[in-house]
Amino acid sequence: MAILECRDPAISAAVDQYVQSQSGVGRPISTSEAVQVLRTALAKCYLSDRALAELVAASAVWYGYDVTFDLTATDEPSASATLKTA
Repeated sequence: MAILECRDPAISAAVDQYVQSQSGVGRPISTSEAVQVLRTALAKCYLSDRALAELVAASAVWYGYDVTFDLTATDEPSASATLKTA
């Protein structure tokens, strides 16, 4: 489980699954690469790129992996993201 929590269990699970899948790669986890992969897997993710990258980084640190903070996106939700309404 990631240090930062997300209210959507599907997003949290996808982030953790992605991070754990990088265990044998032998290089730090790239936040920009992770966001790109997760945007493909989670087409309707309402989180901004930055928030998604923060979840990836928190999960990576939790599991003991190094992180490369290389995301250059703004804090706005991705154009392909759909905002959830309560």
